[in-house]
Amino acid sequence: MKKGDFTATPGFHCDWCDYKDLCPFAQKSL
Repeated sequence: MKKGDFTATPGFHCDWCDYKDLCPFAQKSL
């Protein structure tokens, strides 16, 4: 994920995702 080869699939499950601290989508939606 840190390398940038990560395609986010945002949805209701983001609240429980272990990677939301690293996810660019989660950072934008905070």
